Amino acid sequence: HNEQEIEKLTNEQKARQKDTDQLTGRGSTIEQQLKAKKQDVAKQNREGAVVEKQIKELEGDLNKKRPMYIKSKEKTSHLAKRLDQTKKSFKKAEAALDKHKQELAELEEELAEVQ
Repeated sequence: HNEQEIEKLTNEQKARQKDTDQLTGRGSTIEQQLKAKKQDVAKQNREGAVVEKQIKELEGDLNKKRPMYIKSKEKTSHLAKRLDQTKKSFKKAEAALDKHKQELAELEEELAEVQ
């Protein structure tokens, strides 16, 4: 009877040991996964820091170049307005030239008639 009890307790101990080994194995696996995840997070944090640094550098460059861009844009606008004014003046001058040519032709005709 004692032998049965000992065998029963031994079997229970083996089962518990097996469960413990399984849990330990699972715990080890989970620890490895956790370690891998922590490494992945650290890597992503480093990459994020690099990207943030690049963004700050690019924003600095942009802030340096913005005044030049604004000046260039204003100058381009000013030159476009001057070009429009020059075109209008040219058209007026052409019209005046045509009118003078016509008047000259009329005067030459009158002179020819007088002679």
